[in-house]
Amino acid sequence: MGKGQVSIELLAALIIVTLIFVLMVMSVSQRNAVKDIYKERAANENECRKISLILSSIATNSKKTTVNFTAYKDFTATGNIVDVNGSYCYFLGTATSTGSYTKGNIQAAAIDGNITLSNV
Repeated sequence: MGKGQVSIELLAALIIVTLIFVLMVMSVSQRNAVKDIYKERAANENECRKISLILSSIATNSKKTTVNFTAYKDFTATGNIVDVNGSYCYFLGTATSTGSYTKGNIQAAAIDGNITLSNV
């Protein structure tokens, strides 16, 4: 066995080890990206549920009710549906002021199940 033979085998082994390392790094990176997508989706669903619960609670109150709350994500309200970046939730009552609302302070007022929303 000559000197050249050992060098070629060492080079082949280094290439294989490098490829394995690169594949492992790519796999971990992809898993982190998927995890971030699921975290964002869960945050959108939680925000959607929070807003729909607030709107349902004021719509079912027999008196005129006004509530100020903080929305941590932009959302739209149409009819009885809240949409937070593709996460949809239903609520009791009807939003009479339909449209898009930016994150921040929101005022919700309800009279007889009709809900009016506005950015404050």
